[in-house]
Amino acid sequence: KYAMEDAVVAANLLAGPRKLQLLEALLGAKPAAGATPDRPTADLQSVVPPEMQVTPREIRQARARLAMAPLFRWAGNFSDPAAWPAVRRAFWNGVRQDPRWLFNRGVWSSLIRAWAARVSF
Repeated sequence: KYAMEDAVVAANLLAGPRKLQLLEALLGAKPAAGATPDRPTADLQSVVPPEMQVTPREIRQARARLAMAPLFRWAGNFSDPAAWPAVRRAFWNGVRQDPRWLFNRGVWSSLIRAWAARVSF
């Protein structure tokens, strides 16, 4: 919680154009021992000043971007047998959080290339 407070106060980016990136960094941080998965969201809401409150939609978007990250990390290595399950899982996790990923041509391109590499084994 204190690290989140420091990040929000020091960066003061929650009101600016990099709000989503800051949310990703805060939500993607490793939780402390004994923390529950939803705890970062509750902690985040408690440290953000009222004028910079984070909406549930913004939290979902940040979580979706975090969920989609493995899909893009595998982009150069689709021939690896572990790529297809990881890409498929990242795709579905991201789409569940934010269905707008369905309209991203880069995501579809990566998904098709990962599937095609799996078939060509």
